[in-house]
Amino acid sequence: MDVDGDGQATFTYPPAQLLPTVDRILEDLAGEVGVTQLKNKGLRAQYLDSVPDPDPASARPAARLGVRSTPAKVETKPAAPKPKPKPKPKPPKPPVPFDGLDLSALGGKVEIVLAEFQDLDHDKFPNASA
Repeated sequence: MDVDGDGQATFTYPPAQLLPTVDRILEDLAGEVGVTQLKNKGLRAQYLDSVPDPDPASARPAARLGVRSTPAKVETKPAAPKPKPKPKPKPPKPPVPFDGLDLSALGGKVEIVLAEFQDLDHDKFPNASA
């Protein structure tokens, strides 16, 4: 496969001959080859040099086929950016229990217990809240 300056990829092998090479690349990417090994153009070229090419005898030169043909061209385009998902709205915070209740007539200890109760995370401590 050759890619020209316009982003056109030219394949000179039939698809059946390219399949083992593509399989090898996909296996490498799924396993031992990481992003750091393909970070820049030079590293990518070095990696592609290590991948075996298809059998040159299976290439599609026009003279061997007996007909004048041009290699298949595939235009490569950058992928369209994915839209960001909308954030889920947060559920409203439940009201503080017994908000505004005045227990000062019952004594300081009861007010302290009420303040502790109001500070409890009722989702985290449902039994203590009850």
